[in-house]
Amino acid sequence: MTSDRVLLYMWDPFRRRLVEELDFFKEQADQRLLSQFENISQEAEAHAQEVYEDSGACFNSECHDAADFVESAQDAGIRFYELLDDMRRQTIFSVAAGMYHQFEIKLRDFLVSEFQKSFSGEKLKQKLWRQEISKIFDLVEGCGWKVRNEPFFEHIDACRLVVNVYKHGDGKSLDELLDKYPKYLRSPFDDDNVRPWTVGVDYTSLTVGREDLCVFHHAFRDFWNSIPAYTHFSDAVGVPEWVGNAIMSDREASD
Repeated sequence: MTSDRVLLYMWDPFRRRLVEELDFFKEQADQRLLSQFENISQEAEAHAQEVYEDSGACFNSECHDAADFVESAQDAGIRFYELLDDMRRQTIFSVAAGMYHQFEIKLRDFLVSEFQKSFSGEKLKQKLWRQEISKIFDLVEGCGWKVRNEPFFEHIDACRLVVNVYKHGDGKSLDELLDKYPKYLRSPFDDDNVRPWTVGVDYTSLTVGREDLCVFHHAFRDFWNSIPAYTHFSDAVGVPEWVGNAIMSDREASD
């Protein structure tokens, strides 16, 4: 193999397609899903008014206190708002999960496709699909692109942790999110100056807004727009050992 042989090639039309698909997902999520929650305060007020008006059919001035009907309607409105707000939060988490899932799948698929042009066999292919994402980023860096030094990487990493906490609840991802990106976790205290506010934080503390989705979206865009068009064998001086082992196993299996 010569030192200038291409190992990975990001074809420009393919790059544009990846960005186009990402943009489409985000735009449609905004239009078809998230826009439905823009007026939940007004909807809650309307629901409270509806409950109040419906209760009027049962009102008897001789045995009922009108204030009780008003309070009951207000409580119904508050509960309706809480349910809609929780649905909004769940929808935002789902959109974040969708973006991250799309990103990780496309990255692994790209690496599999490019590596198989030089190294055929199932071992390497399986490793690329099954290794945890941190090891995939190790591979990317081993090929010469120090992606973890890019300004957008921390947002991709934060999205990964947010999605893991959303999917799995308490665990290592929650601990890592709390350590690295605590802004995505609400303080259990009204006063954030109370220390340690980390006491009582769990998966229910997770909070992500639409503005955070925009940050994640731009980070994924920047990743695809920044990945080198050409990675040569001479660039791949730090490829992880597991990659070399898988290649050797594939070669032995083909002999």
